[in-house]
Amino acid sequence: MNGHLRKNLFYAIKEVLNNSLKHAQATKIVLNMDLVTSKQIQITIRDNGIGMKKENVFGNGLKNIQKRVEAMKGTLNIKTQNGLQTVFKIPL
Repeated sequence: MNGHLRKNLFYAIKEVLNNSLKHAQATKIVLNMDLVTSKQIQITIRDNGIGMKKENVFGNGLKNIQKRVEAMKGTLNIKTQNGLQTVFKIPL
């Protein structure tokens, strides 16, 4: 994993964690990292917060996460389900 990939991954995860604490009022956050294949990592972050309102979908933090994931040539999936679940799939 090169430095550019590590940096984008770190900041994307940091932004999700910050959003969970600051906006979602979460009291529990679970982060899982799985090596899907030798060439892909999946990071899943779940919280027990209030979820995300539709008007917040285009906030700066979410835009920054999307830009970082795109820069890593990965995918981003966010869904509200008993809190918020964010999944990154990143090629290595």
